[in-house]
Amino acid sequence: MVLLMLVVLLAVTITGVKVYGLEGHGPLASSEGVSILAVARADGDEGENEQAGENESEEFWEEIHEAASYFMLALIGLHILGVIVSSRLHKENLVKAMITGNKEAEQP
Repeated sequence: MVLLMLVVLLAVTITGVKVYGLEGHGPLASSEGVSILAVARADGDEGENEQAGENESEEFWEEIHEAASYFMLALIGLHILGVIVSSRLHKENLVKAMITGNKEAEQP
């Protein structure tokens, strides 16, 4: 579960940075992309085509980001549910063990 959550968190992060870059911000924003948009808008019709392509790309990455985010929320819910069920089945307080770092030894 932890490995899956880390992989999904990586996907959420990468797609979020990609979307932010397409909006012209952050480390993936290129100065070329901004100048192309400025030139395309000045040209008129060609600007609309360029802008449509940019919007489609941004929408694609936004959808992937949104799906990964919702999947991450589902995994968090499943993880919490698993901790509760495991705590009840094994009659031990796993949350306390996670916080303190100490787990009581099993009684023979």
